[in-house]
Amino acid sequence: MMKRLTEARAIARVWLQNFWQRRARARELARQYEALKEACPLVVADLSRYCLAHDTTHVQGDPEQSQINVGRRDVWLHIQEMLDLNHEDLQQLKEETERDG
Repeated sequence: MMKRLTEARAIARVWLQNFWQRRARARELARQYEALKEACPLVVADLSRYCLAHDTTHVQGDPEQSQINVGRRDVWLHIQEMLDLNHEDLQQLKEETERDG
């Protein structure tokens, strides 16, 4: 019985340590993404254009390029989530890329 309790405590300790490390890493990533959003809005706008944030991923007659575009779009969706962009932010990025386009 005592051995099981000791093993359970060791497992719980390792799990908690990993949990807090992942949580700290997530907070640091969020901080850096926020810094990117504030300091480099043109980079974010360029990434939105490159990753097809405002365009279709489908390329008629070219399924391989369509799949590549889906991957680019997936990257954008991750960036959008990490930057916590709302509809107004996305509209502003679209206008920015159209102006520079």
